[in-house]
Amino acid sequence: MDNEIKYTTAFSGAATLWVTLFAALFCIIGYVLALRNPDNRLYKNVGRAGYTLAGLSMIAAFGLMCFHIYERHYIYKYVFEHTGNELEGWYRLAATWSGQEGSFGLWAVLTAVIGFLVLRNAGRYEARIMPFYVSILAFLSAILIKQSPFLLIPPPTAKMLAETPGIIFPFPEGLGLNPSLANYWMTIHPPTIFFGFASLGVLFVYSVAALIWKDYDGWSSRVMPYAALSCATLGGGLMMGGYWAYETQGWHGFWAWDPVENASFFPWLAVTALMHGLVVQKNRGGMARTNTFLGILSFTLFLIGTFLTRSGALSSKDASGVLLSVHAFANMESTALRFLVAMLAFYGGGGLILWFVRLRSMPVKKTTGETVVSRDFAMYMSVMLMLIGCAIITLGTTTPLWKSWLHQAPSQPQAAFYNKVMIPLSLLTALFMGFAPWVAWRNTSRETFLKKLTIPWYAMIAFGFFMVMWVMSAQVGMEKIHDVADESAVSTLASWNNSRVLQRLTVVTLASLGFFAALSNAMLAYRVFRAKPLSAGGWLAHVGIGLLIIGAVVSNTYERTQRVTLSQGDGGKEVFGYKIAFEGMTGKVLPERPLNPDYDYNNSIRLRITPPEGESGSADGSKTFLIEPRWFVHNMKRAESEEKLERMIWPSIVKYFGHDFYVGVAGNPELKIPSFTLPVGGSRAVGDYVVTYEGSVGEPGKFMGAKVIIANKDGSQIRKAPLQVFSQDGSMHNMDNAIPELPDENGNPSAVYLGKLDPATKSAELQVSLPGTAATWEIPLSVTYKPWVNLVWIGVVISVLGIFIAMIRRIIEARKINDDIEGDKPEPDLQVWDLPESGIAGASHLSAGASPIIPHKPGKLRPTGK
Repeated sequence: MDNEIKYTTAFSGAATLWVTLFAALFCIIGYVLALRNPDNRLYKNVGRAGYTLAGLSMIAAFGLMCFHIYERHYIYKYVFEHTGNELEGWYRLAATWSGQEGSFGLWAVLTAVIGFLVLRNAGRYEARIMPFYVSILAFLSAILIKQSPFLLIPPPTAKMLAETPGIIFPFPEGLGLNPSLANYWMTIHPPTIFFGFASLGVLFVYSVAALIWKDYDGWSSRVMPYAALSCATLGGGLMMGGYWAYETQGWHGFWAWDPVENASFFPWLAVTALMHGLVVQKNRGGMARTNTFLGILSFTLFLIGTFLTRSGALSSKDASGVLLSVHAFANMESTALRFLVAMLAFYGGGGLILWFVRLRSMPVKKTTGETVVSRDFAMYMSVMLMLIGCAIITLGTTTPLWKSWLHQAPSQPQAAFYNKVMIPLSLLTALFMGFAPWVAWRNTSRETFLKKLTIPWYAMIAFGFFMVMWVMSAQVGMEKIHDVADESAVSTLASWNNSRVLQRLTVVTLASLGFFAALSNAMLAYRVFRAKPLSAGGWLAHVGIGLLIIGAVVSNTYERTQRVTLSQGDGGKEVFGYKIAFEGMTGKVLPERPLNPDYDYNNSIRLRITPPEGESGSADGSKTFLIEPRWFVHNMKRAESEEKLERMIWPSIVKYFGHDFYVGVAGNPELKIPSFTLPVGGSRAVGDYVVTYEGSVGEPGKFMGAKVIIANKDGSQIRKAPLQVFSQDGSMHNMDNAIPELPDENGNPSAVYLGKLDPATKSAELQVSLPGTAATWEIPLSVTYKPWVNLVWIGVVISVLGIFIAMIRRIIEARKINDDIEGDKPEPDLQVWDLPESGIAGASHLSAGASPIIPHKPGKLRPTGK
């Protein structure tokens, strides 16, 4: 009966996808007829009904996916391949989006949910945008029909049953989830970033509608809340992914310029540029060409990134044998991939062609202001800088594609390339962010501008002097562990052409400008917040970006990493003032693996840390504390042989206010087992025991073993026959090694292993771990002192919070728009406000959420401009 329900829900899941597809087509027909017959409300209602059915069907399909994952229905191929019995709670649910089918389903269901918001708030734009929007849902349902998450595993054939007697079907266990994905960040990172991806479709359809109906002004205010939503969720999602990598991957970094990371980053740059352009269009009437282009570009770049990461283009290796990306999916099903290519051609190609066709008819208005000391110029430059950065990163990330088209070996630009080209752009970005709060539309008095710049400018200079001293001190600390003459020892030097002078100058300059940007925007954000809190969002976002710049450049340039090897019982070693001592493994050993705690999924390496004087210890007030970086076999269910087992390493991070103390495992720990060679009949004293080798046993090609007697001083004896068993593929594994009668101090059994047998002499090499003479571990560690890294996380949180505040403001403004399309002109932000107590003639904002509303006196505002 239970299997009948599963087969029924499999049919239901596939049916919901087909219903979504046909309902989406029905919706398109309804809205097209509504456009041709605007006075007949029936057609619009048909379109609405079609979208409602399509959206609800997709939500139902995704709900069924989650249900099968959560209930462990291993009869489904997707469930079997991506989850297992060890997963619990949210981690089990998060397995839903861990594969190709699930992540497409997540994109589709979030597209459906956002579509209901668009449908409700589109007003007179409804019939213009909904046919294009629902077509995205149609494409995604077609992809999921061909690459279905509802495929059933066929029952085993008679031949399979004969070869594998006792097989249980449906399978009682799945292959499991990659342990690095069983992380709390993976429960919220994919939904967050895919919400941002899905919302890019809204920007696209509004841009296309503006081009088709030549409505180049009315759309801007309506789309601003969605642009802010995309920017905030993509930015927050990028941060979550970066912190996940920092916390689980063990390379003490949060951004590696991996192609999958970049595939999310360049759409964020495009949509952030669009936010700034929309502010200009709302207030000055310009940038219609740029904004419609950016609305199309944002979604197109997402589709390009999706194709890169899912088509298999990044799953190959470069000339040196290194994977182009460690995060990319394997190849898609061929027909599903064709649908994805069709999406890229239809939306990306079609949208850009439409933009070029309409280019001449779009109004052109000067957008750089009357002087460079103007808000117009600052906004224009911000958009251009983000577009340049977006273009460079896109070209670099798509290198494997165009190289394959040229029949060249695949390759990917190194991180140093991106750092070199992005540093100048970051310098200019920070500079303009620092200037922007003190300029107004059109022009600003130079005298007033320079006067108001005094406090943040001199504060920046003071911070610069502090940075010079700090950098010199940090350099001395690095030279204590790196050879000064060895330029390759400091990998970050590659970004500065191996010049330490250029490195120091750039770090000091970029950090100082980041401080300048954060302080300038914080000063104005405080004043704006006192008068109108929702208008402070953009300024607050820039404060966060300034802090992020400081944290990123300092932490990545002046982190210090040292490798040490701890030996069991050596008392520990000191690194960066912290004493680290090994106290054992936490894993429970298997009977057939008495010396392998790493076979336990929950195994950790227990390390006791004694921090330097002045730094806190554990919460109970003691001067030391424990950390437990994890080391365990992660592919036990998938490995075909013992040689193919892979270990996973998770670091431990101790967070302080000014730095992180990051401890990772630099390689697989090595177990040193006492070994010796005995002839037949030979004996060897091992602590309180005597080990005697009686002779060998075995069957050629199948197994070989040694007969061993372990005698205690009290006269008792234990007989063991450790074996080496050969598999059909030629691999070998050990068996019958455990000695449960002789547990160690942790309760784990002792062990005896057969190393090798010498056919000529009949002697045997034995490895023996007995109480009092146990095997000892050597633990290679990579220890990193990472300064100021917490500014990165603080900056991102502040920035995302600011963008959400800006989004709320733009939602409120959008609700006030007259629903008459022809008269739907955006109201400009309030222009210039007097601030007598500080003498500012005007203030501006550089972002979509900032506002020039400044308090004259508490609770009062006084306009002096237009």
